[in-house]
Amino acid sequence: EIQQWTLAASSEAMADDPLFDARNHFHLGLYQSAINDAMNTTVSGDSVRVERDCIMYRAYIEQGNLAVVQGEINDGSPPALRAIRLLAVYKQADDAGKQAAIASLRGLLADTGAAVDTQLSVAAAALFCHDKDYKEALKCTHQAQTLEQHAMVTHIYICMNRFDPR
Repeated sequence: EIQQWTLAASSEAMADDPLFDARNHFHLGLYQSAINDAMNTTVSGDSVRVERDCIMYRAYIEQGNLAVVQGEINDGSPPALRAIRLLAVYKQADDAGKQAAIASLRGLLADTGAAVDTQLSVAAAALFCHDKDYKEALKCTHQAQTLEQHAMVTHIYICMNRFDPR
């Protein structure tokens, strides 16, 4: 009975969210499955298309396929995808390249629409976490509205390894 309820809930969520499988596979660490699901998902609307591409390219980064991300995302791409490209650049750059990627990211975050772009905030927070700049990472996600943003905030606090005595 529980298994039938779980399958019903899963199929109900999939009907409402075309990226349900891709998102779940990504968060479970099944990156190739996330890429396959994202590639095979037909979406309507630019925001869902950008979110699909963000999941796919973040999975490529987690697999270590940084060249794919850098080759397919260009300066004409939406800001969230450009932030993911900067994350790929950061992961394979020397110190000067890392600082250039961070400077470019700060430029993306200065745009007027950056405050409401959830995918941009998560990608930016991930890059700042890699740079161990947790204060900036928290600034990107301090107005968390989605589950993924809340998860990123939790991740940042864990990375900080803080102990606040009462």
